Amino acid sequence: MTTAKDIQDTFGQDDKKGPDMATRKHSFLRDEDGAVTIDWVVLTAGIIGLIIAIVPLVEEPVGTVTGRTQVALDAADATTTFE
Repeated sequence: MTTAKDIQDTFGQDDKKGPDMATRKHSFLRDEDGAVTIDWVVLTAGIIGLIIAIVPLVEEPVGTVTGRTQVALDAADATTTFE
């Protein structure tokens, strides 16, 4: 059975006060939980920023090619019967 003394020993606490500031600071600096989430958020934001920057650059050329393709297809004669 776990006693209050076992819990205090585990967390480095005295009967009257919690862990000292140095212990908390050391624990905080070594804790890496959540760091990967921040990395992914920054990476995703960078990718979205690149997409936003590139879309205006390719919008006009893609529109030009699409228009030319439409003109070529409209001018093409498609046969509707097989001989």
